[in-house]
Amino acid sequence: MTSKIAIIPKGVLSASSTSLVSRDSTKSGVELENTTALSFLKLPHPRTDLPALFLPFSSESSVDREEQILEVQAVNPPASRSWFTDDNTVLEDGRLLLLTPIDPMFLLLPILRLANPSIESGTFQTIDAIFEAASQKVYEQQLEIGENTDDTPNYKDIILLSRMNFVPSALSRICDCQELEDSTKVYRFSFPIALKMLQVKVDRLSSPEMAASTRIIARSLSKDGLGPNEHVDDKLREGNLVLRNT
Repeated sequence: MTSKIAIIPKGVLSASSTSLVSRDSTKSGVELENTTALSFLKLPHPRTDLPALFLPFSSESSVDREEQILEVQAVNPPASRSWFTDDNTVLEDGRLLLLTPIDPMFLLLPILRLANPSIESGTFQTIDAIFEAASQKVYEQQLEIGENTDDTPNYKDIILLSRMNFVPSALSRICDCQELEDSTKVYRFSFPIALKMLQVKVDRLSSPEMAASTRIIARSLSKDGLGPNEHVDDKLREGNLVLRNT
């Protein structure tokens, strides 16, 4: 097994992954197994729709076992480098992995697009229907590509994502919601609601405090050889001006 150097939130290593409830089958005929180990999900990235890794987990100390999900990002050094560990081991891969919390609302946007290409004129659907349609779409894409599945998300992981307890609340922040007579909730994507939520995110990112923290992080990475080593201040200043003008 290849070793990596990573920075993760406190509590992740001691956390057991959420017990993902298996289903007998999906429309694509996939049987899912329960798991009790931390396992990565390969899902469509909300910005690019390309496959990216995410890690769901829940803390054992949490009374409500509120689940979270982390985005996996790799910081690539500008030049070749390796890691030297405390046990005198040399790791050839000099990248630094960052596992940071991501709002699951963002992960649901590409799921909704997959489930209904005409996303703004879609019908109300249950959570199961949304995720099964998205999983089926990815499954069909994988059949077209063949054995090379690195270019597509994992259709099984899309179903596993639907079992996370943060999904209903995350959907309610970007969708119109209705409750049927049998208490079943159905959802339909709403562009105005989603736009309002995204504006809240932009306002937070454009705050002076957030811009200042970005400068500190970038300088720290640059100092350790994991970021740009020239004109860092100029680039940060340009980024700060863009944020302030947003």
